Amino acid sequence: MGGGINMEVDKKLKEALLENLSNFQESMLVYPIRKLSYEELINNAMDFAYKFMGSDTSESFASLNQRKDSSILVGLPEDTKMRIFPNSNTMIIKRKMRPLEYLIKGNLDKKQLTDITINVMKKLELDKWKLSFEQVEFERLWQIKAGGITMEKYVVPVVLCRIIGAFRRYINKIPVYGRASIFLNWSKTRAFFMPLA
Repeated sequence: MGGGINMEVDKKLKEALLENLSNFQESMLVYPIRKLSYEELINNAMDFAYKFMGSDTSESFASLNQRKDSSILVGLPEDTKMRIFPNSNTMIIKRKMRPLEYLIKGNLDKKQLTDITINVMKKLELDKWKLSFEQVEFERLWQIKAGGITMEKYVVPVVLCRIIGAFRRYINKIPVYGRASIFLNWSKTRAFFMPLA
Protein backbone atom coordinates (compact mmCIF):
# COMPACT_ATOMS: atom_id res chain seq x y z
CA MET A 1 0.00 0.00 0.00
CA GLY A 2 2.86 2.32 0.86
CA GLY A 3 4.38 1.67 -2.59
CA GLY A 4 1.09 2.67 -4.26
CA ILE A 5 1.04 6.00 -2.44
CA ASN A 6 4.63 6.73 -3.45
CA MET A 7 3.82 5.94 -7.09
CA GLU A 8 0.83 8.28 -6.97
CA VAL A 9 2.96 11.07 -5.47
CA ASP A 10 5.66 10.48 -8.08
CA LYS A 11 3.07 10.66 -10.86
CA LYS A 12 1.66 13.96 -9.56
CA LEU A 13 5.17 15.37 -9.13
CA LYS A 14 6.06 14.37 -12.69
CA GLU A 15 2.91 16.03 -14.05
CA ALA A 16 3.65 19.21 -12.07
CA LEU A 17 7.23 19.31 -13.35
CA LEU A 18 6.13 18.78 -16.96
CA GLU A 19 3.55 21.54 -16.59
CA ASN A 20 6.23 23.94 -15.34
CA LEU A 21 8.54 22.94 -18.15
CA SER A 22 5.95 24.14 -20.64
CA ASN A 23 6.72 27.69 -19.42
CA PHE A 24 10.47 27.17 -19.68
CA GLN A 25 12.42 29.94 -21.38
CA GLU A 26 15.41 28.87 -23.41
CA SER A 27 17.14 32.20 -22.89
CA MET A 28 16.95 35.30 -20.74
CA LEU A 29 18.12 38.87 -21.05
CA VAL A 30 21.44 39.82 -19.47
CA TYR A 31 21.88 43.46 -18.45
CA PRO A 32 25.48 44.66 -18.32
CA ILE A 33 26.27 47.30 -15.71
CA ARG A 34 28.72 49.73 -17.22
CA LYS A 35 31.87 50.46 -15.27
CA LEU A 36 32.44 54.19 -15.07
CA SER A 37 35.70 55.70 -16.24
CA TYR A 38 37.93 57.29 -13.61
CA GLU A 39 36.98 60.78 -14.79
CA GLU A 40 33.24 59.99 -14.68
CA LEU A 41 33.54 58.52 -11.20
CA ILE A 42 35.41 61.55 -9.82
CA ASN A 43 32.94 63.96 -11.46
CA ASN A 44 30.04 62.02 -9.91
CA ALA A 45 31.80 62.04 -6.54
CA MET A 46 32.32 65.81 -6.71
CA ASP A 47 28.64 66.31 -7.54
CA PHE A 48 27.58 64.02 -4.68
CA ALA A 49 29.92 65.80 -2.23
CA TYR A 50 28.52 69.18 -3.29
CA LYS A 51 24.93 68.07 -2.62
CA PHE A 52 25.88 66.44 0.67
CA MET A 53 27.89 69.37 2.03
CA GLY A 54 25.75 72.10 0.49
CA SER A 55 28.82 73.97 -0.75
CA ASP A 56 31.63 73.71 -3.28
CA THR A 57 34.15 71.04 -2.22
CA SER A 58 36.21 70.86 -5.42
CA GLU A 59 39.38 71.89 -3.54
CA SER A 60 39.14 68.67 -1.52
CA PHE A 61 39.57 66.70 -4.76
CA ALA A 62 42.79 68.49 -5.75
CA SER A 63 44.95 65.87 -4.03
CA LEU A 64 43.39 62.39 -3.82
CA ASN A 65 44.71 59.72 -1.47
CA GLN A 66 44.84 56.25 -3.07
CA ARG A 67 44.61 53.49 -0.45
CA LYS A 68 45.99 49.95 -0.49
CA ASP A 69 42.49 48.51 -1.12
CA SER A 70 42.28 50.60 -4.34
CA SER A 71 39.75 52.97 -2.78
CA ILE A 72 40.22 56.75 -2.87
CA LEU A 73 39.93 58.78 0.32
CA VAL A 74 38.73 62.39 0.15
CA GLY A 75 38.84 64.65 3.21
CA LEU A 76 35.86 67.02 3.25
CA PRO A 77 35.11 69.91 5.67
CA GLU A 78 33.29 69.46 9.00
CA ASP A 79 34.88 66.12 9.98
CA THR A 80 33.45 64.47 6.88
CA LYS A 81 35.22 61.84 4.79
CA MET A 82 34.36 60.32 1.44
CA ARG A 83 35.61 57.01 0.09
CA ILE A 84 35.36 56.15 -3.59
CA PHE A 85 35.68 52.57 -4.86
CA PRO A 86 36.54 52.65 -8.60
CA ASN A 87 36.08 48.88 -9.07
CA SER A 88 32.39 48.98 -8.11
CA ASN A 89 31.40 52.62 -8.76
CA THR A 90 30.61 52.84 -5.03
CA MET A 91 30.80 56.05 -2.96
CA ILE A 92 30.50 56.42 0.81
CA ILE A 93 30.27 59.68 2.77
CA LYS A 94 30.42 59.73 6.57
CA ARG A 95 30.24 62.71 8.89
CA LYS A 96 31.76 62.27 12.33
CA MET A 97 29.12 62.62 15.06
CA ARG A 98 28.79 61.51 18.65
CA PRO A 99 26.07 58.86 19.27
CA LEU A 100 23.74 61.22 21.18
CA GLU A 101 24.41 64.27 19.03
CA TYR A 102 21.58 65.72 16.93
CA LEU A 103 18.79 63.55 18.34
CA ILE A 104 15.56 63.23 16.36
CA LYS A 105 12.86 64.82 18.50
CA GLY A 106 9.11 64.69 18.22
CA ASN A 107 6.60 61.87 18.17
CA LEU A 108 7.10 60.75 14.57
CA ASP A 109 5.50 57.53 13.39
CA LYS A 110 7.12 55.02 11.04
CA LYS A 111 5.49 56.50 7.93
CA GLN A 112 6.76 59.99 8.73
CA LEU A 113 10.28 58.65 9.32
CA THR A 114 10.12 56.68 6.09
CA ASP A 115 9.03 59.80 4.20
CA ILE A 116 12.03 61.66 5.63
CA THR A 117 14.50 59.12 4.25
CA ILE A 118 12.78 59.05 0.85
CA ASN A 119 12.71 62.85 0.60
CA VAL A 120 16.37 63.21 1.61
CA MET A 121 17.35 60.52 -0.91
CA LYS A 122 15.50 62.43 -3.63
CA LYS A 123 17.00 65.76 -2.55
CA LEU A 124 20.52 64.33 -2.81
CA GLU A 125 19.61 62.54 -6.07
CA LEU A 126 21.31 59.36 -4.90
CA ASP A 127 19.70 57.49 -7.80
CA LYS A 128 20.86 60.08 -10.32
CA TRP A 129 23.27 57.79 -12.16
CA LYS A 130 20.96 54.82 -12.66
CA LEU A 131 20.56 53.52 -16.20
CA SER A 132 17.34 53.72 -18.21
CA PHE A 133 16.31 50.17 -17.27
CA GLU A 134 17.10 50.58 -13.57
CA GLN A 135 14.85 51.62 -10.68
CA VAL A 136 15.62 52.38 -7.03
CA GLU A 137 12.84 51.79 -4.49
CA PHE A 138 12.56 52.15 -0.72
CA GLU A 139 12.85 48.79 1.04
CA ARG A 140 13.24 49.05 4.82
CA LEU A 141 13.56 51.42 7.77
CA TRP A 142 15.57 50.95 10.96
CA GLN A 143 15.44 53.12 14.07
CA ILE A 144 18.46 53.46 16.37
CA LYS A 145 17.31 54.35 19.87
CA ALA A 146 18.96 54.84 23.24
CA GLY A 147 17.69 54.54 26.77
CA GLY A 148 18.77 53.40 30.19
CA ILE A 149 18.15 53.11 33.89
CA THR A 150 20.04 54.71 36.79
CA MET A 151 21.36 52.98 39.91
CA GLU A 152 18.32 54.40 41.68
CA LYS A 153 16.15 52.55 39.10
CA TYR A 154 15.05 55.75 37.42
CA VAL A 155 14.19 54.93 33.81
CA VAL A 156 15.66 57.40 31.33
CA PRO A 157 13.27 58.21 28.47
CA VAL A 158 14.07 56.45 25.20
CA VAL A 159 15.41 58.79 22.52
CA LEU A 160 15.66 58.34 18.77
CA CYS A 161 19.27 58.84 17.65
CA ARG A 162 19.24 57.89 13.99
CA ILE A 163 17.04 56.43 11.29
CA ILE A 164 18.42 54.28 8.50
CA GLY A 165 16.62 53.88 5.20
CA ALA A 166 17.55 51.07 2.84
CA PHE A 167 16.80 51.27 -0.87
CA ARG A 168 16.84 48.38 -3.33
CA ARG A 169 18.03 48.56 -6.91
CA TYR A 170 15.93 46.88 -9.60
CA ILE A 171 16.90 46.05 -13.17
CA ASN A 172 13.75 45.87 -15.30
CA LYS A 173 11.78 45.17 -12.09
CA ILE A 174 14.16 42.34 -11.09
CA PRO A 175 15.70 43.07 -7.65
CA VAL A 176 19.47 43.09 -7.27
CA TYR A 177 19.88 41.07 -4.07
CA GLY A 178 22.70 41.31 -1.56
CA ARG A 179 23.55 44.43 0.41
CA ALA A 180 21.13 47.29 0.05
CA SER A 181 21.87 49.40 -3.01
CA ILE A 182 21.68 52.61 -0.96
CA PHE A 183 21.92 53.12 2.81
CA LEU A 184 20.88 56.48 4.18
CA ASN A 185 21.64 57.21 7.84
CA TRP A 186 19.89 60.38 9.02
CA SER A 187 19.97 62.45 12.19
CA LYS A 188 18.28 65.72 13.09
CA THR A 189 19.77 68.67 11.13
CA ARG A 190 22.66 66.55 9.89
CA ALA A 191 22.98 63.36 7.95
CA PHE A 192 25.51 60.91 6.73
CA PHE A 193 24.87 58.58 3.86
CA MET A 194 26.30 55.33 2.63
CA PRO A 195 25.22 54.96 -0.99
CA LEU A 196 26.30 51.69 -2.51
CA ALA A 197 26.46 50.97 -6.22
